[in-house]
Amino acid sequence: MVVVEAAAKGGALVTARIALEQGRDIFATPGDVGRNSSIGCNLLIRDGALPVLDAEDLMECLRLVIGEPAEKPVDTPDAPDVAGSGLPVAEFLATLGTDPLAGMAELGRMVAAGTVAIDGNGLVETLAAPPSGTGT
Repeated sequence: MVVVEAAAKGGALVTARIALEQGRDIFATPGDVGRNSSIGCNLLIRDGALPVLDAEDLMECLRLVIGEPAEKPVDTPDAPDVAGSGLPVAEFLATLGTDPLAGMAELGRMVAAGTVAIDGNGLVETLAAPPSGTGT
């Protein structure tokens, strides 16, 4: 769980406490000491949350928590062809033929692998594979 802004008391800290009780890792972005919306994050960091300053910090923390990503995704099916207008996430998940939780996990792996993307309208688009030999 990543907490970006939190007052000294409120929903974000309640959620963070519940996450801690479930053994989840807590990440927080530090903020200005005198700013009310930063107090909660600063307290979380003081109490052991992992500080996150940018996306690279979060990726490094995740590597420490879950390890390095696999070279190739394991058993990641080919993304259904949804080029053009794309599909809403729920419809895309239905094409995977798995239960919704497993489908969301698979969608996350596909996004991380670069085979699909979710556009600003919430539509899943299949991405073209980069040409071989380009180094990307």
